Amino acid sequence: MLKKLLICGDSFAADYRVINPDACGWPNLLSAGYQVTNSAQAGISEYKIIQQLKKHDLSDYDLSIIVHTSAHRVHIRHHPLHKQSPLHHNCDLIYSDLAASDSADPVVQTALRYYEQIYDRDYYLDLYKMMLSTINRWCDGHRTLHLCFLDNQCDYPYSEFLIIVTGKQIGRAHV
Repeated sequence: MLKKLLICGDSFAADYRVINPDACGWPNLLSAGYQVTNSAQAGISEYKIIQQLKKHDLSDYDLSIIVHTSAHRVHIRHHPLHKQSPLHHNCDLIYSDLAASDSADPVVQTALRYYEQIYDRDYYLDLYKMMLSTINRWCDGHRTLHLCFLDNQCDYPYSEFLIIVTGKQIGRAHV
C-alpha cells in the first residue's frame, strides 16, 4: 500500500496554493490520502527536474511521480520576467512566454533573438532525450510514474509513462 509519494516536475504538478490559497490541484488531492512531498515548480526545464530528483533519496518513497516538461525550455539561472513571482521565480525560458511579453528588457530581447535566429530544435530535442535517459537511470529500481502533458514528439524511455495532451491519453502505464 502506498504511503509516501514524491512529486517532481513542472507547472502541471506545482502547488498553486502559493498564489491562491484556495487552489486545489491533483497533487493537493493526493495529500488527503498520502504523505506527499511536492518539489514541482512552475515553468522549469528538464534540467531543473533532474536537480529536484537529486535532492531526494527515492528509496524513502513508495512512489515517485515525475511530470516532464517541454523539450524546448532553455535553462537560465534567473528569469528576467518572473524573478519576483512566487510561483514562477525559478522558471526557465520558453519562446511562447517571451513572445507574449511586451518587455523591453534587454535579456528578454536577447532571448527572443536567440530563439528566432540561433535556436536549434533538433539539438534541444536530443539534449532533452539525454536528460530523460539520465532520469531513467536515476529512477532505476524505484517505483516511478512518469507523466507529460505536452506532446514533445519523442519516444520516452519509461515503462510506466503517460502522455496526456488535450485530455486524451497517448502513452501507457501500469504502476
